[in-house]
Amino acid sequence: MPLNESIDPQHTDDIIECKYCSTNLFEEKEHESKINPIYIIGISALILTIGLYLNFYTVQKNLVEILFLMVAVISGYEIVNNGIRAISKGKFSISFLITVAAIGAFLIGEGAEGASVLFLFYIAEYLEDYAEQRAKKSVGSLIKLAPETAVVKRDGKYIELHAHAVDMDEIVVVKPGEKIPLDGTVINGIS
Repeated sequence: MPLNESIDPQHTDDIIECKYCSTNLFEEKEHESKINPIYIIGISALILTIGLYLNFYTVQKNLVEILFLMVAVISGYEIVNNGIRAISKGKFSISFLITVAAIGAFLIGEGAEGASVLFLFYIAEYLEDYAEQRAKKSVGSLIKLAPETAVVKRDGKYIELHAHAVDMDEIVVVKPGEKIPLDGTVINGIS
């Protein structure tokens, strides 16, 4: 249907599509890891707890260091990978700094601190991603509430257009009970 064709304002079968609406900006971002982050956090927390317990109550330092190294590998894999990728592009990132701190801790014999840094940073990254996805989902659901079309009055005729196709200073007709498709100023009527 051409943009300037007159239609009945109640007719909603024909909707003019917009190139901007074909993509979903609010799609959930896939986590880099194929494993659920909650499992990684749970497994790492369990191994770290066992390692800390053994560190304080036993003399088996080799086993303890292996446990801390396991935590570092499990929860720190993505962090180290991102840090190395960033520095290879000539950029400093927080992932690179966390990687350097963890490696330094292991080199001076403080595996508990190295594993803890990587583990806590992994949790922080997970919470940040989770909050971002929740915010995107909330904004996306609000945007979905807005109508995609608007009835515009042009030359005494009512034309149904996609909301993106409405020009500035055009008169948009909104009947009582309908959703308001665009920002504007009420120039006539109340509801």
